Amino acid sequence: IKKNIEPKSNFFFDDNHTRSLREEKLSLSPIIGLNFSKLHSKFLEELGGQSNLVRLSYGASIKYDFHKSFALVSEILMTTKGNRYESEYIATDILGNNAGIVQSIYEMRHSYISSPLKFEYEGALRNNFLLKLRTGVYYAYLFKVEDYVHAIGDIYDSGEFTETYKIEIDSTRNKNDYGLIFEFGLGYELNKLVNVNINFGYHHGFSNIYNNESSDTISLETFSRPSDYYFTYNRSIFVNLLLQYYLWENRLTMKKENQFLTLISV
Repeated sequence: IKKNIEPKSNFFFDDNHTRSLREEKLSLSPIIGLNFSKLHSKFLEELGGQSNLVRLSYGASIKYDFHKSFALVSEILMTTKGNRYESEYIATDILGNNAGIVQSIYEMRHSYISSPLKFEYEGALRNNFLLKLRTGVYYAYLFKVEDYVHAIGDIYDSGEFTETYKIEIDSTRNKNDYGLIFEFGLGYELNKLVNVNINFGYHHGFSNIYNNESSDTISLETFSRPSDYYFTYNRSIFVNLLLQYYLWENRLTMKKENQFLTLISV
């Protein structure tokens, strides 16, 4: 669609005598990545010994570019958060004798369906590379909790012990998690329809992962502790790989032809 208008002021045009006024796009991206998570609380800070729980995450996103530099992004992700402990101690038998050294790994695994909503700024770099900055919020629904234990030592008949325990969610865990997202990434334009993106980000949870009754009970049992001493929150960093495919595009540009400006919608 073209429309000629007479310019009333000077405009900046590129080498092709065109200027982009609006650029709308809609794209879909499958996502796969790694999540590095820890649990945060005053109790865990004093306890120490935590390391990152590293788990796979996957899902998809839909992105609406309402401007050539700005967009809204909605995602649906399957992700696991929690923490990991590694310890080594001397075990004793029923008589109190030294039974050897035991090395153990304990993991708390919380599996979520997560739905982030983000605002994105995208800037063009050289050689088809793109810079992406995102911030937003997320809501996550907890659907499975597991405790994993792996121990090695002479006290076990086989020299090794491994067990995964399923935890009843309703009795101890808060099903709802929410927080903030901060993210940056790089994209590369393979062609007009397909981009490859790698994103790095941070999740900062604000919801206590234990339900209120569980946390209150623990706090009452330790009168010397502050009321939020055992309140525990999700914290994680992540890296995601996306293959972005554009489903639809609408551009409004202005082209200078002689003394007239031509509006072109594509």
